[in-house]
Amino acid sequence: MLKRILIVIAVLVVLAIAAVIAIPFLVPKDQVKALVTEEVHQATGRTLVLGGDLDVQLFPVLAVTVDEAAISNPPGMEGDLAQVTELIVELDWMSLLSRELRIQKFVLDRPQIALQVGADGRGNWEFEPPASTPGTPAAGTAAEGRPAEPAPSDTAPAPAEDMADGPDRELRELQLSGVEIRKGQVTYTDAAGESHRLEDLDLTLDMPGLAQPLDLSGKARVDGTDLAFEGRMGELRGLMQGDKVATRLALSSEPATLVLDGQLAAGAAQSFDGDIQLAVPSVPALLALAGQDAAAVPPSLANVDLKGRLSAVPQKLGLSGMTLALGEVTLTGDIVVEPQGDRPRIAADLKTGMLDLNAILPQGGAAAQPEAAPADAAGTAPQTQGGTPAPQASQPAPAAPGGGAAWPDTPIDVSALSMLDLDLSLVADGLRYRKFEASGLEFSVALRDRNLSADLSRLALYGGKGSAQVNVNARGGAPQFAVTADLDGIQAEPVLATLADFDRLAGTGNAKAALTSSGGTVRQAVANLAGNGAILFRDGAIKGINIGQILRSIGSGFQQPFYGPEQATDFSELSGSYSISGGVLTNRDLSMKSPLLRMDGAGTVSIIGKTVDYRAEPELVATAAGQGGADELDGLTVPLLIRGPLEDPAITPDIQGMTENFLKDPDAAIRQLKGLRQNLPGQLQQLLGNGAAPTGDAAQGASPTENPREAVEDAVKGVLGGGKNPGDALRGILNR
Repeated sequence: MLKRILIVIAVLVVLAIAAVIAIPFLVPKDQVKALVTEEVHQATGRTLVLGGDLDVQLFPVLAVTVDEAAISNPPGMEGDLAQVTELIVELDWMSLLSRELRIQKFVLDRPQIALQVGADGRGNWEFEPPASTPGTPAAGTAAEGRPAEPAPSDTAPAPAEDMADGPDRELRELQLSGVEIRKGQVTYTDAAGESHRLEDLDLTLDMPGLAQPLDLSGKARVDGTDLAFEGRMGELRGLMQGDKVATRLALSSEPATLVLDGQLAAGAAQSFDGDIQLAVPSVPALLALAGQDAAAVPPSLANVDLKGRLSAVPQKLGLSGMTLALGEVTLTGDIVVEPQGDRPRIAADLKTGMLDLNAILPQGGAAAQPEAAPADAAGTAPQTQGGTPAPQASQPAPAAPGGGAAWPDTPIDVSALSMLDLDLSLVADGLRYRKFEASGLEFSVALRDRNLSADLSRLALYGGKGSAQVNVNARGGAPQFAVTADLDGIQAEPVLATLADFDRLAGTGNAKAALTSSGGTVRQAVANLAGNGAILFRDGAIKGINIGQILRSIGSGFQQPFYGPEQATDFSELSGSYSISGGVLTNRDLSMKSPLLRMDGAGTVSIIGKTVDYRAEPELVATAAGQGGADELDGLTVPLLIRGPLEDPAITPDIQGMTENFLKDPDAAIRQLKGLRQNLPGQLQQLLGNGAAPTGDAAQGASPTENPREAVEDAVKGVLGGGKNPGDALRGILNR
């Protein structure tokens, strides 16, 4: 009996083996191809083309080899999503009986994957099952020749296998061996037609089991640049169960290397938390790889190094304990990035030593201006996102009234304000930009929906300190600007020379300003400039002119030089306030005091026209009482007119104004002119000319003549020394 049973079993085994060997030859390959392509179409809505041979082997392992396979793009896109020259899959099919999947070989030979984004923003890798056709009977509808099938019900009992306990249906084991991609190629093309290419991809992957680490390595060329990569991930079983697993990924290429080492979680709680190291030895090479122009990168920014702790969850990326080296500048702190629609939000709290912007920002000539965007049929300039006018190409600006080039029509490009929302806090030991240097910088920026507010709460510069606030609002049509500033105890000469290329004022001063403007171009912004402010400088000098020398030269026929780079007017105090409207500054209360001079002034400075029209009234003090002395001291007053281009104004005496001042009180003018030379210190008497000093009645003050103008002119002639016509003498300085 037992012998018969063994014979039956042996026959069954032989028949089973024969069946396994014979099945691949008995099942038509075309039928298998048709079945596979139909299933793919039902699942994805795409067409699978199996153009080459299909080889199926069941013994000793389940092996499938496919030649020349391709899967199509969605309707509306040309070409295929993917093509492969050869696909080889080998697995131990006996392991499936124990719910174990052991893949012994998986090879993709020369796969070509073309990823595209269509005009509707959808990618060709997004699959959708095909919709039911009119000839397809819906559930619950009777097909011809068959009774209606009942529609599925939420309360219908599930199949027995679906009611089985979850753990009994889980895949117990997964083994991946011999996984390879050979000479692969991947291209990505966005909706604008810009594309990137990854080619010559060679990849190997190995995972002994679900409880064992997964290792991968490979190399490729990305847009013509060689890239090598390797990685290891902890047990896949834990990742599938929502646990965090140790993960390390390293990418290396000539322009950059990246290492991520931390804990990775998948599923609903997907996240990464670990260390990041990024080294960019060649910033221009990396920008070129990304398709960006690297010509403007300064040589000092040749490398970038980043280290820190990276925390990433969906819709949020954080970098803490960061050290970022940008060339010679090192920043430390924390950064958080939150993608939110079209405008991500970035929050950063940073610290640095000397913030040398010369080493970070591009230097040299002005950047090329964008071409003018065409207006619409109504002549309206195109708008960027958020309603901000698109930058227009600048037109040649006409000459300024004061000579030289007028303010240009260069567009003020504020489109960057619509790119993100920003919260930035920066503390720096110092700031350097071109020739400007400052120390003790505390700076914060808040950018919300194209409205930027910057607060410079602390700034130490050139012996003093200051603060400033800036607002740029690009929410409407033309951008709007507002600036307030408060400077205390600064050295005026280096600040003005650095910021305004103006080196004619020296001294320690305080300044306040509150300015507003608006406009889409530089010229419009200057023309709309408005506001007010005040200045107070002490112990300084106005360079380029010696106002005291003008007065002292009266006695020598104006033969002494008073105007030029070597001349200066010293002062102990200089103060005034101003208002600005329509790009024109108006001052009515300029006051300067020095030991030998008093000066008041009033006039306008056309910032938009780059001209000045100003009248100053310097008064030579007959004593050296100095600052804080008696303002009622009588002295000689020679009004000065400062007119012309800001770059090189003409400074001349106001002859008519001086005569009118004298004629207001002819008797006092005669006594003043005759007595001034006698009463001044001997050193100034020598500077006032070679004529003999008045004596006798002239020294005591002669009786006024019946003609006041003649008396004034006679007195002026006496001071001039030798009867020189006062008009000719004063006009003699006009051409100096």
